[in-house]
Amino acid sequence: MKEKPENIELILSNRKIFLDDVVDLNDPDCILEEVKFIMSKSFKDIDFDRVDLVHADVLRLFAGDYPGYRKCSARYHDLKHTTDVFIATARIIHGAHLDGMKFDSREVMLALVSALLHDTGYIQAASDMNGTGGKFTMTHVKRSMNFMNQYFIENSFPKEDAIKADQMIQCTSLFTDFDKFEFASPGTDILSRMVFAADLMAQMADRSYIEKVHLLYEEFAESEIMNYSDDEDLLRQTAGFVEAMLVRILKEINLVSDYLHHHFKARCNLNRDLYMEAIEGNMKFLHEILEDETIDYRTKLNRMGILNNIKDIKKDTDNA
Repeated sequence: MKEKPENIELILSNRKIFLDDVVDLNDPDCILEEVKFIMSKSFKDIDFDRVDLVHADVLRLFAGDYPGYRKCSARYHDLKHTTDVFIATARIIHGAHLDGMKFDSREVMLALVSALLHDTGYIQAASDMNGTGGKFTMTHVKRSMNFMNQYFIENSFPKEDAIKADQMIQCTSLFTDFDKFEFASPGTDILSRMVFAADLMAQMADRSYIEKVHLLYEEFAESEIMNYSDDEDLLRQTAGFVEAMLVRILKEINLVSDYLHHHFKARCNLNRDLYMEAIEGNMKFLHEILEDETIDYRTKLNRMGILNNIKDIKKDTDNA
């Protein structure tokens, strides 16, 4: 039986806690309930009907049950990444609210919805039978914005909502210059930065992040991003990427770790930022496996069977 969100404090008592212990990050429904629970504590009038609708449709979209689209074929930017960003966004907003920041409930709902829709651009049209959604790496943000705008029209979201959500999704691009961006409102500005931070922190804190770098290389290779000679080269450059992204996150929202401390203190009675701890743990693990030259580092990357799956695919390709 699944524990109700309000019982998390009991689940987490008297043992070492990791990010994955707080809620089942492999269960989109548990994540939705947790997001609604923590948001309802701070925003009494938030439109959860809209959040429920988008959440259900995003699950259908990634599963291949949404009209006009194929099942998600991108293996790094998959449904779990989307729901990880969804809950990370909610946690940052919740912590900022506890720290005294004021938000418009409608804009908070749009931030949650934008987190759910931010990578829909990786989903192929039903008629597109070539390759995977990874080929859209360089265009996925624009494609996600296009999907969101059409979806908002079909589901009668006000035009003002579409403008704000469009900006929030656009700002998930690493190429965004926030200081030169003309936001629809001050709230859209700060919430866009929060979705941006959640997008990066969620993936870097994923307990399988190091293994998933190899899946990211598959997407880069298919989209002909030629910055890396192979998946090992990308892995060896990952520590530098993470360091640069943490600096970038602090530039855009320098109190994000404080906000996450506030959230986990209020939610779980933990005076910790579990995201930064997870990221630091991943980087420690990465350095350990790359520095040990006595053994092939790949033998230590066995979470979720990700690398075995890659090897099986390459073997099948070689034998074709």
